[in-house]
Amino acid sequence: MIVFLLFLIPGTPKDTLIYFIPILPISPIKFFIISYIARIPSILSSTFAGATLVGGNPSIAIFIFLFIGITSLIGIMSYETIVKKIKDKK
Repeated sequence: MIVFLLFLIPGTPKDTLIYFIPILPISPIKFFIISYIARIPSILSSTFAGATLVGGNPSIAIFIFLFIGITSLIGIMSYETIVKKIKDKK
């Protein structure tokens, strides 16, 4: 569940997280499924923003980029909170 949430939160360093996954008790297939599902919202939003920018509708693209930016900031703050809680449990 924690791996899914970390991959779902925008702004978390997903490529860096991949290096730490092997030390967790999770099967590779399960990890691939979790990461695939959790990354879909980010991929779709960035693709849609790029398509609207190229399509000549910069106002929608700017709105999407702002929304993604705000959501990313919330994700970064959430990530730090989650990491602190994990460290406190140890």
